[in-house]
Amino acid sequence: MSVAYADIKNSSDEDDALIRVSSDAVRAIEIHETVTSGNSGSMVEVERVDLPAGSSVSLKPGGLHLMLIGPRDDLVAGTSIDVRFVFESGSEMDMRVPVIDRADRP
Repeated sequence: MSVAYADIKNSSDEDDALIRVSSDAVRAIEIHETVTSGNSGSMVEVERVDLPAGSSVSLKPGGLHLMLIGPRDDLVAGTSIDVRFVFESGSEMDMRVPVIDRADRP
């Protein structure tokens, strides 16, 4: 498995939500949230990421993030994969996401 991060901004005057993410490069992408309880942490899948009008949400380490499950080929640092974000409003956004090595992550 691999992980992906992004900043998502809702520039509209209407509330929206991220409801699905997909890519031909992997079998599935799940939206996860890191939940800490006491000294331990776990990841739980979430069905949606709410995006109130005019707001932004960061998918980042230790919080909401994307789990890329079952890569169809090796994900090689320095390459990119195409990812589609689907929103409750019906809009979709395609992005090329760079693959980086964990050691090179900012």
